[in-house]
Amino acid sequence: MKKIMVLSCTVLCAGLLCSCCASYDINVYLSPELKKEYKIYPSLEVDVVGISQNDKSLYASQTVDDYFQPDSPLRKNLKHVTLHFSEENSVPKRLKKRNSVWKLFGKNNAEDVGLIVNLPPSERKVGKEEFRKISIPLKNSLFSDDTRYFEITPQGFVQLSKAPGTNTAKPQEDGFLPKENEKR
Repeated sequence: MKKIMVLSCTVLCAGLLCSCCASYDINVYLSPELKKEYKIYPSLEVDVVGISQNDKSLYASQTVDDYFQPDSPLRKNLKHVTLHFSEENSVPKRLKKRNSVWKLFGKNNAEDVGLIVNLPPSERKVGKEEFRKISIPLKNSLFSDDTRYFEITPQGFVQLSKAPGTNTAKPQEDGFLPKENEKR
C-alpha cells in the first residue's frame, strides 16, 4: 500500500511538472552605475520574450538596435511583455510567474526566456559581445528557486543569484501584455 501511494505521488508530481509551462518571477533592477554613466536613469524598455526552438537562431542573430526599430518583425512576432523604466520610475520591476504571458510562452513552445533592453549607447562597451540581451532556459522544478534576478548596468544585463544589496526597494509588478499579444 505504501509503495502504491509513493508511486501515485511521484506520477502526480511528474504530471504536474509536464502539464504546465515553466515560469519564473523575474526581477529587474537598475544599477546605480547607470545613473553615473548617463547622469540620470535613462528611459528604458525591457522586453521579456518567450523563445521557441524555431525562434532561437533569429533571436540570437538580431541586433538589439534592429529589434527595437519601429515595426520590427521579430518584436511583433515574438510573444513578449515590456517592463518600463525612467528617471521618474526607476524602481525594480517584477514579472510574476503567474502573469498570463507565461501561458502564451507555453502555447508557443518556448524553451528559453529572453530579456532585451534598449540601452542607449555608452562609452564603456566591453568588446563586441552583446550584453543588452540575455536568454536563459525555461525549466520546471519543484526543488529550485523560481525567482531570477537581473541588473541593468551600462554594459547591459548581469544575472544575479539574489537581489542586489544596493537597491532595497521592493520590485513593482509590471509586464502587462501589449495589445497585439493579447489576441494570439
